[in-house]
Amino acid sequence: PPPSLSFSASPTQINLGQSSTLSWSSSNTTSCSASGAWGGSKPTSGSESTSPPQTSTYTLTCSGPGGSVNVSATVTVNQPPSATNLLVAQPDYCASGPAAFFSWTFQDSGDSQSAYRVQVDNNSGFSSPEDDSGKVGSGSQNYATPLGRLSYGNTYFWAITIFSWSV
Repeated sequence: PPPSLSFSASPTQINLGQSSTLSWSSSNTTSCSASGAWGGSKPTSGSESTSPPQTSTYTLTCSGPGGSVNVSATVTVNQPPSATNLLVAQPDYCASGPAAFFSWTFQDSGDSQSAYRVQVDNNSGFSSPEDDSGKVGSGSQNYATPLGRLSYGNTYFWAITIFSWSV
């Protein structure tokens, strides 16, 4: 009889750092081998946990006297959001006093920015920020420090945390 193979990943979609379980069962087979995102000889039935760093396809081929069969399963990995094109602009200090305007570009495949938090500090460790927006529920990709928070003659560092939700 021809070989048969049942092969699946659960869950099929994970966040970076999470695991998925690959499970398989075959009949009329004597050996199985893996290729793609994994490799090597495998038993004719079993399960294996995987934590891929990126979307990965796993292929299992099982053989027996009646031939061979192969099945693939894909685990989609959702990467964390990121902020790129980080820009800082300073206003005319003579007109407004010390302040800063920050902008960024939100990047996350399939998700939208739902909130942000901007911190500005004269210490790169952000031990006591001069300005902290707190978590702002907004898709806006820019922020301006309120007047009076920054001082003349200082170097400032800024950090942004972005939050996303699936659309």
